[in-house]
Amino acid sequence: MIRFHLSLFSKIASSLTLLFIAAMLSIGYLIIIEQNNSVQKEKDKLVLSSVKTLAEGSIDALITGDFELLERWLKAVTPTDIYAYGYLSDPNGLILVHTDSQMIGHISPSMQSSNLNGSRNLLYHEQEVKEIIYTSSLDGEIFAYAHIAYYTSQDFLSMFKREGFFTIIGFMLFFLTLILFATLFIIKRYTEPIVVLTKSVSEFSFTDNKQMLNKALSNRPDEIGLLAMKFHQMTQRLNKAYKSLKEDEQSLQIKVKERTKDLEEKNTLLIKMQDQLVEAEKMSALGSLVAGVAHEVNTPLGISITAASIFKYEITKIDTHLKSNTLSESELKKFLITILETDEILMKNLDRAALLIKNFKKISIDQSSEMARDFELNEYLQEILSTFKNELKSRPISLELDLNKEEISMYSYPGAISQVIVNLLQNSLLHAFEIEQKGTIIISTRKKDETIIIRFCDDGKGIDESIKHKIYEPFVTTKRNKGGTGLGLNVTYNLVTQHLGGTIKIDNSTTIGACFIIEIPFKLKNKEE
Repeated sequence: MIRFHLSLFSKIASSLTLLFIAAMLSIGYLIIIEQNNSVQKEKDKLVLSSVKTLAEGSIDALITGDFELLERWLKAVTPTDIYAYGYLSDPNGLILVHTDSQMIGHISPSMQSSNLNGSRNLLYHEQEVKEIIYTSSLDGEIFAYAHIAYYTSQDFLSMFKREGFFTIIGFMLFFLTLILFATLFIIKRYTEPIVVLTKSVSEFSFTDNKQMLNKALSNRPDEIGLLAMKFHQMTQRLNKAYKSLKEDEQSLQIKVKERTKDLEEKNTLLIKMQDQLVEAEKMSALGSLVAGVAHEVNTPLGISITAASIFKYEITKIDTHLKSNTLSESELKKFLITILETDEILMKNLDRAALLIKNFKKISIDQSSEMARDFELNEYLQEILSTFKNELKSRPISLELDLNKEEISMYSYPGAISQVIVNLLQNSLLHAFEIEQKGTIIISTRKKDETIIIRFCDDGKGIDESIKHKIYEPFVTTKRNKGGTGLGLNVTYNLVTQHLGGTIKIDNSTTIGACFIIEIPFKLKNKEE
């Protein structure tokens, strides 16, 4: 859209010109209306004179019944080039003579008896006319009514032909033009100094602060001179302030450099400390796995040791019988049965210990190597959660799995997923439930298009509304004095969004406890097809 930038004088001049044109048109219209009213009044006088003449001059012909004389008298008094029509009607309204011969013999529209002499507005051949009526009477006896009408439609062209019209318009135009130019001259005289002052303001610069104001402008004894003088004083104060600011700026730049260097050193140290805390958080999660596996492995290994001692006792016993030649068939059968039962117990517990160690080894390698590989999610989650059985046994908290019925084959970072699940479990155990509080943790998996949705929910205390909006920020915790570092959910958030390429959010529709919804792709984008 094109915008025109006009000066103040141009805007005022344009406005005054428009007002001048509007005034000219308004006054011209009023003059034309006045002239038209004047013409109407003159016509009324002329018609009234003619209708009186027609009424008074027709009395003799009406008395004698000379209609031929009446017609000649009517045509002489009411020429059709001036009037619309003229006619005489008897007291009953019957038209006696009419300038339009076809109207003779018709009944004229009756007049009110109280208004025998008057006027009325009618339509004649679909044009507006004004009809003036005068009574033709003698010694109180009414012989007829004289009617003469003229067209009342305004003929503006005739206004221009009237004597004196252009003289009035000319004088009016001359005086209005004189007033317009005088006004513009006065306005220009006062707007030019404002233009000069505006130019001085726009060209003001701290780097080139020469005296730009005209002395004559600042010496004016009016408001413009006062404004120029105040502007000059303002520029002096601004220049002084600018010099002071430049000096402060140099000093500030030195301080900023020193502070920046100090902040960079502190920031580097802070990043290093944060990395160390994040690693400590990871190691803490791995330590929890180690503690759980150690306790779980301890039970089958203890049973295996007991089985091995039984093996030793039974072998020693059978050896004694062999040396003393007292070994009976029943003793041998009893020995074989005991050996087979003990072997079954030993193998079962050793297999269990081996499986726990195998799962722990796989998870610990995943968490430390940070390498992507193919794996089945449901099976992997069960391997992770098997290491938490010991910790859950010591508390009245049940862990339920609601896994997708079909296998979920993935190519991703299993170590990151393991870290996420462990962090959420530890978060629930630390924050959601008190030590002796009963509770339930439910982990479910579902497929959705090209992604997998993992829901981690507990029915604990829930998340405090005061920290809900910043729960993923580092060092945010409500149990700093009870082992909480505030890094668990921050690490979890970064693993899900940056490492696994997914999203994690809180399910706000949950009214009891807390529920996290994790959505990650089946395959990483960098997976080679």
